[in-house]
Amino acid sequence: MTKKSQSKSNHHPVRRKPIPAAWMLLGGLALGAIAVLALVWITLTPNRGDGGPPQLQVSTERLDLGKQILGKTVRASFEVSNKGTGALTLTVPQLATVLEGC
Repeated sequence: MTKKSQSKSNHHPVRRKPIPAAWMLLGGLALGAIAVLALVWITLTPNRGDGGPPQLQVSTERLDLGKQILGKTVRASFEVSNKGTGALTLTVPQLATVLEGC
């Protein structure tokens, strides 16, 4: 008669302590703060990731409208483009001033 040997395992599962809710909340707040800071930095950083500055190019170097009567409305047109890699922002003045003799 043979006896079957029974082996007993001395292996006990490792019990991990649960993470307290306060630490989970603190971690969530830290991740949220990092996300907000990254969003603000991306939004407010000019020319981010586009490799360079803007470069204004106008279709004509000179605009000669000839002699005109002061106070007469004169129209001119030209093209403005951005040949650089950064974002080009233009602002429009409220009122252009024309002086006699210019």
